[in-house]
Amino acid sequence: MVIISNAIYLGIQVESIDPTTPPGPQPATLAVHLTYAIIFSFEVVLRFTAAGPRQYVCGLDWAWNWLDMSVVFSSWTVIALDFLYEDAADTGVSSSIRIVRIIRASRLLRILRTVWVIRFVGALRTLVSSLVDTLRSLFWALLLLFLIMYVFGILFTDVVLEHMQAEGVMDPKLIQYFGSLYTSIATLFRSISGGLDWEAAADSLNPLGIFWVQVFQLYVAFVSFAVLNVMTGVFCNSAIKSAERDQKAKLEDRHDFRALMMKIFKQIDSSGDGKLTLTEFESLFDSEAMKALMETAEIKATDAWTLFTSLDQDGDNLVDVNEFIERCLQLHGPARALDLHSLTRQNMKLAEQLATIELAQKQQMRMFTLPLRGTVHFQDENLEDLRYNWDWWRAKVVSDILSVLQTSTCVIELLPGCIASGWAEAGSSSGTPRYAYVCVVWGASDGYALGASVLGKKLQELQAEQGESADLILMHTDDVPENYLEQLAKIWNLQSTEYIDGVSALYTTKGTRFDGVFTKLSAWKLVEYDKVILLDIDTLPLKPLSALFELEPPAALVRGSSDMEHGAVIDGRCFFSEGDGEPGGWLQSGGINAGVILLRPSLTIFEQMLSEVTSQHHPAHIAGNGPEQDYLTRFFAARVDTPWRHIDVSYNFQLHHIPFALEQVVRYRNQLFESEASDWLPRRLSIDLEDIKLVHFSGELKYWHMTLCRGAEMAEAELCMERFVEQMLAEFASYGAWVTGEEDCVDYGAQRRDGRIVLAGNPMEDITDFVARAFQHARTICAASCNAWHSCALRLLQQLPGLLHELDNPRVPQGCAAVGAEVEVLWPDEGSTWHPARVCGVHADGTYTVHYYTEDRSWSSCKERNVSTARVRALGA
Repeated sequence: MVIISNAIYLGIQVESIDPTTPPGPQPATLAVHLTYAIIFSFEVVLRFTAAGPRQYVCGLDWAWNWLDMSVVFSSWTVIALDFLYEDAADTGVSSSIRIVRIIRASRLLRILRTVWVIRFVGALRTLVSSLVDTLRSLFWALLLLFLIMYVFGILFTDVVLEHMQAEGVMDPKLIQYFGSLYTSIATLFRSISGGLDWEAAADSLNPLGIFWVQVFQLYVAFVSFAVLNVMTGVFCNSAIKSAERDQKAKLEDRHDFRALMMKIFKQIDSSGDGKLTLTEFESLFDSEAMKALMETAEIKATDAWTLFTSLDQDGDNLVDVNEFIERCLQLHGPARALDLHSLTRQNMKLAEQLATIELAQKQQMRMFTLPLRGTVHFQDENLEDLRYNWDWWRAKVVSDILSVLQTSTCVIELLPGCIASGWAEAGSSSGTPRYAYVCVVWGASDGYALGASVLGKKLQELQAEQGESADLILMHTDDVPENYLEQLAKIWNLQSTEYIDGVSALYTTKGTRFDGVFTKLSAWKLVEYDKVILLDIDTLPLKPLSALFELEPPAALVRGSSDMEHGAVIDGRCFFSEGDGEPGGWLQSGGINAGVILLRPSLTIFEQMLSEVTSQHHPAHIAGNGPEQDYLTRFFAARVDTPWRHIDVSYNFQLHHIPFALEQVVRYRNQLFESEASDWLPRRLSIDLEDIKLVHFSGELKYWHMTLCRGAEMAEAELCMERFVEQMLAEFASYGAWVTGEEDCVDYGAQRRDGRIVLAGNPMEDITDFVARAFQHARTICAASCNAWHSCALRLLQQLPGLLHELDNPRVPQGCAAVGAEVEVLWPDEGSTWHPARVCGVHADGTYTVHYYTEDRSWSSCKERNVSTARVRALGA
């Protein structure tokens, strides 16, 4: 009220000024000005104290606060000048005229007081805020309008002046409206803004011809109907957005809405206890008065029950005043984008929950239909059930049925609950689980022996750092030299095992690299342990691996670049296809890597696997380049109670898979449109060195070659880690294409142009730097792992100074040929035919493992074990 009265008073004061009286302040008005100044100053001080200096000056209402201070300052300035004028008049100072002029100018500042009314009147504040927001649009609108008038002004001015020059007559009408560029622009502006009847301007163009009159009319129509209407729309849009952003107006609306809801609540609450029941709500819901109030609040509901359940947030069938108001605020008005997004998220969560329930039901059904190992269900007669209607599984089930029918005269049915207990043979009898790290070594390879020694040493060091107590078990065959075992026993707990020689149907080519790999299945015999981590010899842990024991076995890294979550359950069907990408067929199209496997030992599982891998005509055999890991993939893919789980790539980082990940990115980017961009990288390319817990180099060149190599070239490489690392990278199949450029990279989806590498599908995209970063990533990890292996090997040699000497001189039983000796072997079933061969190992019973030459004296892929001494003679004997 004070602000409004002050604004009214200013108007009355100005209206009552007598122009015949000398200028100067009146005593009565000076007292009124002083009173208002004191009141306004007191209000500013109160606001400043309540809000605090920072909030008052820089807070949400900073603009209004600065305006308050400006108005108060101007009020006191006017008052001071009024007093100054009186002093000057009393003393007769000659500069009183200048003071009068200053007072007249300063009084204009009083007009700012009327702006205060706008702050406290919501409608006015919205209008002013909208006007301020349209200023930016106003500038560009005026600029556009000026450009249009400028273009037409030049056009009309030029035509008019040329006409008058040609006719030699100075037409006063043409000079008045279009005699210069300025007058033309002024005429054009006044014609569309009401400052001039544009008919007169158009008639003045008649001497130029009807064409130019029509051009002028076209200008008026275009600007009036198109440009100005568009500008109006832009201004309206800016004003609406400004009103929507008015936070104070929103708060006032919420306050008014709360008051309305409180009024409605009190009318419904007939009992007056502050809580609504469904009965009270229904009794008044259908009344016209209630419907009118609800429509006023913009709350729509088809029936009382639906609205009541929406208001009852805690589900106690009672709605208190707070629930009523807060829920009505949420239901008020049309649905917002946030509401729709929240509803979408809830639907997605519900869909995920339903999918989880569906999966659990399917798994429960599978438990009833799954054929047990060593048992047969009657349901096995119908192989068209559930998930297992796919070729590879049918062969597996048929094999199991035939095996049982041949060895048993009865059919045994077990309850589904017995499945888990039937296979849970492993584990300790005490409450504390027992864990072990296991490595399997066979043959007389000095590299395998050294690799196993360094691996065991590194595991010991990591266990000491973490205080871990898992056992270290090294399983070995009887052809590992005795002096090797004496050295290994100082690090590992040794357990002997027999060779498991997989049949040739499991191999693409049964060569020396994968010879004996099925012996690793012996780890499933370690039933005294609850869980076992099986490690290949060419792995090197950089950080503790004990977190893997928290997973549910079996678990291993899924090959490929699919970035699954650590511990994710894998649907076994994804490892098979029908040849066109459809799952469920015969072809194996993926699998796990057996370099790191978390397993639960079980004699039942071991005996089943042993029976299968030694059966030449088993119908489920599929030949593969990694025979033991492909077989293990298939074996557990069919077991719904113990499916494979994924181990993150950080626990089994294979160096030679970096080019595979690189090639996958190249294929992916070739499929993108030119306008699309993607920074997607497989985890193998994006993982940091410090996140890698184990490095696995499964190429031909191993870590231990730094120590065991004998040639001058490799001896130099042993001293130069950088060169050795590059030699390891050179083992990559695509090294020549990506790094040296010796091979074409077209097969990988790229091509070289002017020394750069570009995508084959998009030659404009240069991937040279990306390829360089990928291989530098490999170099960094390779160098770090080589240094870690070399450092561990040096510490090992300090602990076992005679290790290298023993590895250089493998001990064999007395009277047997030395390991590595070239001999001739009597070929089985060929009478007196002798073939050149080399001794690879000597078994405990004195029999040999030999590796045959081919006719061109190169090593063939043929190995034979347990060759008797009668079939072996010295070369040339």
